[in-house]
Amino acid sequence: MSRGYSLHLVLFLVLSTAFPSQARLSRYRRSAADAVSTDIDGIIGQLNDLGTDTKRLKEALQGVQEAVKKEPATTIAKVSTIVGSVGGSLSKFKSGDPFDVASGCLDIIASVATTFGGPYGIAIGAVASLISSILSLFSGNSMGSAIKQVIDDAFKKYRDQELEDNVKGAKRTFNAVITFVNSVSKTENLTEVHLDSVRDAVRVDAFTNMLGVLESRINRGSVSTDNNEAMRTINFIFLYLQLSVMRETLLTQVILLYKRAGGAYDELALSLSLTSDQNKEATRETVTFLHQMETKYSLCGSYYYPIDHSKAAIGILKLTKFFGVPDPARYTFDGLYYRMQNRAWNRYSICKESYAGNHMFRGCKDSSYHGIRIKKLENGYHTITLRSKAMYVTKHAQGWGWGTADEDPGEQGYFTFIPLTNGFYMVSTKKWPDYFVYMESSAHGYIRSWHYNPDPQGQWKIL
Repeated sequence: MSRGYSLHLVLFLVLSTAFPSQARLSRYRRSAADAVSTDIDGIIGQLNDLGTDTKRLKEALQGVQEAVKKEPATTIAKVSTIVGSVGGSLSKFKSGDPFDVASGCLDIIASVATTFGGPYGIAIGAVASLISSILSLFSGNSMGSAIKQVIDDAFKKYRDQELEDNVKGAKRTFNAVITFVNSVSKTENLTEVHLDSVRDAVRVDAFTNMLGVLESRINRGSVSTDNNEAMRTINFIFLYLQLSVMRETLLTQVILLYKRAGGAYDELALSLSLTSDQNKEATRETVTFLHQMETKYSLCGSYYYPIDHSKAAIGILKLTKFFGVPDPARYTFDGLYYRMQNRAWNRYSICKESYAGNHMFRGCKDSSYHGIRIKKLENGYHTITLRSKAMYVTKHAQGWGWGTADEDPGEQGYFTFIPLTNGFYMVSTKKWPDYFVYMESSAHGYIRSWHYNPDPQGQWKIL
């Protein structure tokens, strides 16, 4: 017996003797569940004193009572902490003040995050139900949308943190399994025992559930019009591609091992090869939108382009090559002079108008003047300069495109060029990624910025 297999046997024996008997676990679980049930009964008793309809909240708490009976003792103990936080927050709920209600809800969410490191399993369902009941019961119509947004954002934050934690756990699992497979690969005389141990260690569906969750998250976020959501989506794409590469690396190692063994294992190698091809195709379909941009993905594009402005974007570009995703269209410019022609009015291009000491950018008809200098900065973004004046977008609603003599226009004048599949570009700024440069429909055709998607008026041909 090899030293490695001896260590595995020792580890198995240690783990086998480290856990208490099933009977002891069962008694411990019943005791913990009873404690939670008692706490919930106490809270329901307090609710009865409120003098208002608390049916939904009681039902939510009773749902927790039933759910914990099926959970491991360790989970029940954690849920007990959450239930306690509900009881501790009742004084805030009783006031009826919407800010107190929101504060109480956030206390519960924070308790979940502290106890679980993220709302896991039973906790997230229980907490979501409790929060919903509390909001409907105590806040009524006085609950402002801004307060609700705070609570929704808190849930998003902890859900995302949970997902990131799970990805990190999957990476650790991968590292352990790939180390084991590599050790077997170095064995000169492969036996059926070696190959069967690899087959048991490497599941064909490794990481499938996690990647499926990430795919769903990416598909939702790719069309979001919320800045934070779009930014998180880019980060999740990076994690998704990392995990996908790990999975295919692992499968490739096993395929090579089976091919080396030959015989009956050739069929297993072929089956895994087909699975790997299907995996790569699914990954390619999930992320190709970044390099084949449509307007509905434009906000994600504002956080992905220019690619060399962030480590996540650089990492995504490198990893997409592994899956055969086509490179994006040109998204950087080298300081030469160009003409920016509008798609909606293709006889109009950006020019500059000076009036009373002010410099405004607008559209000029039938202009063939290639006088706009698009220069790439060290941070990856670009400046747009015309006749010594650098364009920047003002902070006003649908801000104007003004010009400054300053060499550095600041983040309002750091532009991102997002390449669309139709050959045009959408243009946003580092300062306001969700506002896109467009030509207004007035007689002057002034250059302004529009929130989210200005359609053809906000699409530009760079000539």
